[in-house]
Amino acid sequence: MRKSRLLLVRDFRRQTGGNIKVRDYFRHAAAHPRFEARAWFPPQSRHRDSEIWEDLAAGQVSISFDPAAQDFICVNGRDWALLPDDLGTAEIIHFVQHAGYATDPVLRSYLERPARRLFTSQALFEAIGALANGPAHVVPIGVDPVFQTGAPYNTSRRVTILCAKQPDFAAALAARLEALDLEPAMLDGAWRPHNEYLGMMRRSEILVTLPLRREGFYLPALEGMGQGCAVICCDAVGNRGHCVAGETCLQPAFGDVDGHVAAVEQLIRDDALKAHLRAGGARMARRHGMAQERAAFHTMLDAALADQEARRLGA
Repeated sequence: MRKSRLLLVRDFRRQTGGNIKVRDYFRHAAAHPRFEARAWFPPQSRHRDSEIWEDLAAGQVSISFDPAAQDFICVNGRDWALLPDDLGTAEIIHFVQHAGYATDPVLRSYLERPARRLFTSQALFEAIGALANGPAHVVPIGVDPVFQTGAPYNTSRRVTILCAKQPDFAAALAARLEALDLEPAMLDGAWRPHNEYLGMMRRSEILVTLPLRREGFYLPALEGMGQGCAVICCDAVGNRGHCVAGETCLQPAFGDVDGHVAAVEQLIRDDALKAHLRAGGARMARRHGMAQERAAFHTMLDAALADQEARRLGA
């Protein structure tokens, strides 16, 4: 039986969490026994400079983009702009990773085009799924196994703040915590090798994660849970499945400096609560493994194949 041809179209510019996830989706597709997966990068793409794509085999890279030769074409975000008007019979699989599609007119126009869509969380689907034209699947993000050690924390660093997405708020929070003699570490958005990033988390007793107001999933909070941190994370829409107030994290209001300071102080005082959150967070991280993500992704691909075959039989 001929394998279905799947082509990922990706213009890679910089190393981000979203780009790592697109890479993961490509790996899942390549591991499906009924698919032949390849990736096509436009000339301006910088994927060759990134460790994210360094393990691509030569046979997995397509030199040219021929839509007519594909059964499925995968795109993420603004990579829609790389697609020609005529895709022949190829079906588009569209990765939707954040809630910005609802307010960005260009991204929203992509949601209105026919495609099969992957949403990274149930909450994200509930927030913007009604705008999407075509079948929708929820594929919750999985945690890389290196973040699931459940290793006990090292109290050499009491508090670490993830400040990449809210740098001004993070600075204000850090100043307040420094006044309490806590000296928090600041983990910014600069790209770091896994071991360095992991090391900063593992040395942290308390991890304060600062997402955008409307995330599609927000993986850093879950990574911190997998590393044994007591996590503080405000509501961010897409994180509602894994950031459960009082069970896996403390959840002060978005933008509330006083609330975040109070949450840190509460965890420092209350060892029982801290242990409760660490245990709940570790359980949650184990539920979001890469094996579960791959299984959900393959379920989506199986549905796409079944629909394609039904159309052929009905033709």
